Amino acid sequence: MITNGVRTIYLYLVSFISLMVIVAGTLATINSILDFVYPYESYSRYYPSKEIDYEVMDPENFEIMEEEGINGTEELSREENERREIDRYNAKRQAAKSIATSLALLMITIPVYLFHFKNALKVEVK
Repeated sequence: MITNGVRTIYLYLVSFISLMVIVAGTLATINSILDFVYPYESYSRYYPSKEIDYEVMDPENFEIMEEEGINGTEELSREENERREIDRYNAKRQAAKSIATSLALLMITIPVYLFHFKNALKVEVK
């Protein structure tokens, strides 16, 4: 039979570990909520996903494009904005998944903590 001293140490040790997991889960939940409300803004430069038109990139055509008022950066900025919107959507989606994971962690560890801590107090009183 397990002595009360060993049982009390076990119960307090499991209570302490589950309390640390609760603290980590709470911080992760808060961080995920902040990520959801303020999604990460990607500042990386994207390359166009369309095939490159080498005729347009020819340096001899730059003067012709300037004379005709053609600006290649408008198309790039439109594509870049579309990619940034996709990144924002993906960041919010990932944050929502993180919130669910953190809440599930809390829902599991809080009852474990309460059970072990209450039993540790009962063993100590006896």
